[in-house]
Amino acid sequence: MRAAAINKITLIMIFFIVLMINIKLIMHCKTISLQMNRVQLF
Repeated sequence: MRAAAINKITLIMIFFIVLMINIKLIMHCKTISLQMNRVQLF
């Protein structure tokens, strides 16, 4: 029982870490695309 609970917690932790990394990458890509658009405009 304890091992299963620990595995679930670790999986949830990994999932959240991956999610946060993906969000950061998406935000970074969006900022780059916005900068590119600004460069194209000017």
